Amino acid sequence: MFIQHYFYCNFCKKENLININVPDRGEYQKQYGNQIGCYCSYCYKKYKISINKVYAKSNGKVLLAIAITTAIIFFIIFWYTFLFSNKFYKASLYIFLFPILFFIHLNNISSNFNKYRIK
Repeated sequence: MFIQHYFYCNFCKKENLININVPDRGEYQKQYGNQIGCYCSYCYKKYKISINKVYAKSNGKVLLAIAITTAIIFFIIFWYTFLFSNKFYKASLYIFLFPILFFIHLNNISSNFNKYRIK
């Protein structure tokens, strides 16, 4: 959900989305083997690719949704603390740290998937 896996088609060289529900290539190899049966959504060819040709990227839509939600929460807390309290600074720090830490976490997950190669 947060991380999406892609591969490039051998024939048309376009990026395709593939559904993999394992955290790394080693787990996939243990469960399914060294190759993935894939289907290109552009040239409609069906073939097998190596596990190493699949790479991970964080889902941009999820990051955008988190950023918008954080902005809304920030505005609500800002409005509440501006009217009733002076403890806005501590709340704003925690609100801004959450999406940044989540973004770093997603990049670490995708980076770990991309670093691990099957020999």
